[in-house]
Amino acid sequence: MRVVLIHGSVGNASVWSAVRRELEPRFEVVTPTRGGYPPGPLLDRIDFERQAEELAPELGEGAHLVGHSYGGVIA
Repeated sequence: MRVVLIHGSVGNASVWSAVRRELEPRFEVVTPTRGGYPPGPLLDRIDFERQAEELAPELGEGAHLVGHSYGGVIA
């Protein structure tokens, strides 16, 4: 089973490191870094709908989706 973890507005995918370690023995864990966050270039404006569209392919068939803070808005 795949689990996709979407970070909020503070940090990037690395904020999920501890959670990822706990989940990896049982799940396929995906922690993408949203556009506009390091190590990628910063954006003047974050478009939640666009980010949701960009991250949708990560879901595959039947993935569990978890978002924190603004990551929850995208989820």
